[in-house]
Amino acid sequence: MALRFGSVLVLLVLLLLVMVNSYRLPDLGQPLEYISSENVLSLPRSLVRRLSASTSTRSPDLMVKLPIVNPVPDPLTQRPVLTPVLDPLTQKPILTPVPDLLTQPPALTSVPSLATHLPTLTPILDPLSQPPPLTLVPDALTRPARTVATTRFTTSANRLPAQWYQINDTTVGLDEQTISRRNVVKQMMKHSWDNYVRYAWGKNELRPVSKRGHSGSIFGSASLGATIMDGLDTLYIMGLMDEFKQGRDWIADNYSLDQLSVDLSVFETNIRFVGGLLTCFALTGDVMFRDKAEHTAQKLLPAFQTQTGIPNALINTKTGSSKNYGWASGGASILSEFGTLSLEFGYLSDVTGNSVYRDKVDHIRQVIKGLEKPRGLYPNYLNPKTGKWGQHHMSMGALGDSFFEYLLKEWLRSGREDQEARQMYDEAMQAIMTHMLRTSAGGLMYFSDLKFDRLEHKMDHLACFSGGLLALGAHTLQSPQSARYMEVAEGITNTCHESYDRTATKLGPESFRFTEVVEAKAIRTADKYYILRPEVIESYFYMWRVTKDPKYREWGWEAVQALQKHCWTPGGYSGIKNVYMEDSQKDDVQQSFFLAETLKYLYLLFSDDSLLSLDEWVFNTEGHPVPIKGMNPYYRAAPHT
Repeated sequence: MALRFGSVLVLLVLLLLVMVNSYRLPDLGQPLEYISSENVLSLPRSLVRRLSASTSTRSPDLMVKLPIVNPVPDPLTQRPVLTPVLDPLTQKPILTPVPDLLTQPPALTSVPSLATHLPTLTPILDPLSQPPPLTLVPDALTRPARTVATTRFTTSANRLPAQWYQINDTTVGLDEQTISRRNVVKQMMKHSWDNYVRYAWGKNELRPVSKRGHSGSIFGSASLGATIMDGLDTLYIMGLMDEFKQGRDWIADNYSLDQLSVDLSVFETNIRFVGGLLTCFALTGDVMFRDKAEHTAQKLLPAFQTQTGIPNALINTKTGSSKNYGWASGGASILSEFGTLSLEFGYLSDVTGNSVYRDKVDHIRQVIKGLEKPRGLYPNYLNPKTGKWGQHHMSMGALGDSFFEYLLKEWLRSGREDQEARQMYDEAMQAIMTHMLRTSAGGLMYFSDLKFDRLEHKMDHLACFSGGLLALGAHTLQSPQSARYMEVAEGITNTCHESYDRTATKLGPESFRFTEVVEAKAIRTADKYYILRPEVIESYFYMWRVTKDPKYREWGWEAVQALQKHCWTPGGYSGIKNVYMEDSQKDDVQQSFFLAETLKYLYLLFSDDSLLSLDEWVFNTEGHPVPIKGMNPYYRAAPHT
């Protein structure tokens, strides 16, 4: 009887084992041991909970198993293709047990026998989870390839074509902390890009909270891929080549202004589209980028057909009709817009051999130079019909800012041949520092707006770029003004850091004021928002490159932590409406310049100076690097230019 009972028990156990081994999960049609990490992420939540419980013991027999893979170079692209390693006897993939991705953090499982053949892979965080902690991780480009990853393969930038700008090893001389911080910024870029691709691909910008395209951007509802244009060069310098190719192919197949009947900003289209495309041409030599840049610039040219040659602000790229904003001092053109074309148009002429673009911006220069300037200052408005200044409102922030920036940077881009531009820059800075620079009772230096000879004692976040600009001016030419430039650069950058540090979020307001009771703080509700702007971080970058003072990297890391805490969402990064509130409402917009500038300058802040060296590259006002003539082998000028 006992023997018979024991036999039945053994049969039941064997039957149970057979059932377990042949159990197939719903909708997957494969045994448990063949479920990949990507399939696990698509399982129903009820089944996920059961799987999670079964793997919590970490027993190899119960853990999800993944095939061991061996990278084999693709004969066309030379990129690794992950081919499963087969058992020599059974010819089936060899499986290695790994923890369930839903219950364990992304992990890299070491396989010693294959250590020298497997690439280092970067974990991709689950976008549905809470904001990832700022984990300091080793740089995949500088560590031995010794791991098998449980997450999606990401190509590295180790094998770029010879004619491309090389970014093989940009960590020479960096300490572990700096490398790790830089990789956090790279993760932020990946999160921004992936969610744009997921929810707003081809649209101009992303709404990260509502997870859809943003139709209220400056480019309207037209699907021009502004985030692609702005983010592509940042992807490149970070070594995210799969994503770079993804964006490149969209531009090649989809970008055109031929049938677009909408008013576009000449200024914004130039700095984001023409500038971004020209940078990608310089980085790769891919003529598609150059041709698309010229296509865009051609569509902007009718805006220059005014009585003075000063372009209007808006252009309909289908009809060619142009106009100015009604609010701009009686229909005037804006200094920071018509004065921020020379870098892109000058370089475009050099790479195409077509002088028409340079001729347009040279004419603007001569018109401006011939005008009388009140106290040596440049008002923000100029009437394109009469050639006379509009209302006398001067600013280092909105409406004025990048005009002064391009005087210095066009001198640099020309290989320092354009001496007129440098002279105009120095004269303008002298007048601004004399009439608009002030120091508060608390010792904070700031550039005040000036309206009709009256100081406003207000400084825009936009004006915070000026710390970096002055440092660049001092760094590139030793002159009697150099010491003063550096003194003001340090003072302005410190003030802008204070505007961040004096908020609850450690992010700065759109503008801030100086009165008898407050300093470097916004007073009006309309000034308290932050829209992922880059100007403060931009100055940290330049100040670090010029001075090597470690505080600028620390201030940049403070900004990273604040962005991660207050602007991160599962669907990307969003601006906030009140920097003085810890739990501020988000504005639900991931600005394209967040990818073009904010994240790029943060990444460069934590990189070696050899990555986009200031001796070889000059950044346009949207953060797109343009090569310096005569100094950069990637200038790629057309013959006879």
